[in-house]
Amino acid sequence: MSLSLDSSGRPWHPVDNPLAYPLLPSWLNAHLNHRLERLQANLQPGAERGSQLLKRFMAALPAALFVLMPLLALVLRLLYWRRPMGYLEHLVVALYSHAWLLTALLLGSLASIAAAASGIAQAATAANVLSGVLWLAVPVYLWRMQRKVYGGRLLVHSLRYAATGSVYGVLVLLATLYAMLASLTA
Repeated sequence: MSLSLDSSGRPWHPVDNPLAYPLLPSWLNAHLNHRLERLQANLQPGAERGSQLLKRFMAALPAALFVLMPLLALVLRLLYWRRPMGYLEHLVVALYSHAWLLTALLLGSLASIAAAASGIAQAATAANVLSGVLWLAVPVYLWRMQRKVYGGRLLVHSLRYAATGSVYGVLVLLATLYAMLASLTA
């Protein structure tokens, strides 16, 4: 893979055509070029690149979920500000939410590993079906759990749940992509 980062169209190279922003100090330009060199080395060309990126994304997801758990509690605190609950109660809700998310991720991963170890095509299909069912069960469980904890009218709760999922989903996506990129450039 060759990167082209300048307007001339020449491929990026750490020595022949390095990235050089005039506003940045030389040590930062050198650091960016080193990180780009690591990225280029870690992204092997070929058909397996998409699979490699997906594996890195899935490997970064649990850490991102763990780090962002307090942010979910904050989002819940902001959306349910009229409830007589403190931040710690919202943090407990976030903890249970993440426990379910990580359990679904673990069970799906274990099913895929077992199917790959068996070498049976039907086992891979069953593992994919189980993973799909688990991922479909995640929003259902989270909606029901938050409905039981927070109560309220059905429509208002559903709108708050959608807002929580949207905001938090974007945060998790950005954090996971950052962690994946950091692992690719390390």
